[in-house]
Amino acid sequence: MQRTVTTATAFAIALIGLSAHAGTVLVTETRSGNAVEVSEMRMQGSNLRTDVNSREQHQSMILTDKAMLVLDHDERTYTLMDDAAMRKIGGQMAQARAQMDAQMAKLPPEQRAMMQRAMAGMSGSSAPAVPHTQYRRTTRSESAAGVPCKVWEGFEGATKTEEVCIAPASAIPGGNELLEGMKKLGQRISKMTQSMGFGGNAMHAVWNELNSLGGLPIIQRDYEGAKVTSTSTLKAVRSEAVPATSFAPPAGYRARQMDMGR
Repeated sequence: MQRTVTTATAFAIALIGLSAHAGTVLVTETRSGNAVEVSEMRMQGSNLRTDVNSREQHQSMILTDKAMLVLDHDERTYTLMDDAAMRKIGGQMAQARAQMDAQMAKLPPEQRAMMQRAMAGMSGSSAPAVPHTQYRRTTRSESAAGVPCKVWEGFEGATKTEEVCIAPASAIPGGNELLEGMKKLGQRISKMTQSMGFGGNAMHAVWNELNSLGGLPIIQRDYEGAKVTSTSTLKAVRSEAVPATSFAPPAGYRARQMDMGR
């Protein structure tokens, strides 16, 4: 007997397809000297989770619309950073800055200038703003995980500080969604750091500079002088459904309070 697909059935199939829509998983390896760190980033919708594994740490960071979670898998704990926690930390930071300003006022000018430079980037300090990176296109091309990319050099003033190899978002599975999600995450992090009393526009500036390059960085090299100090390389990228449980603390993990006064 021949079956007819009704409008209701077609709608149900569409809903199933939407609910099973694959997220994006990226695996990145970072090498610094003899140290090797592997991070795996999972993104589904506007939620993002990054798992970091190295000899020194086994942690995860989760960002959602409402909060950021940091998981310590060795201690089986998690730290919640939502709006209320950020306001609390902002108050602690404001009090600490007031005490610092009072102490700096008693210092000789040279020592006071040194302290101000150390506090660069903190909202409310008189230190100069941290310089932003300016990127310049090169003629070089590379690839990572089978994805081609174009190399840009990053400068702070006349000093080269990094190289990034930018791949078109269309060359990465789910790349356009990932690019849009990263923009939103940058805005969230800026809001959180602003609540804590740090310069809230710094993350916007960093993202805007990278976003102007027209894609996603899949290779990054940090420089000190003419020497490469660390290299991060995309090792794998795939489309994969990420369960909602990935963006919540695992069962059995205990909450840890975040206190800047400790």
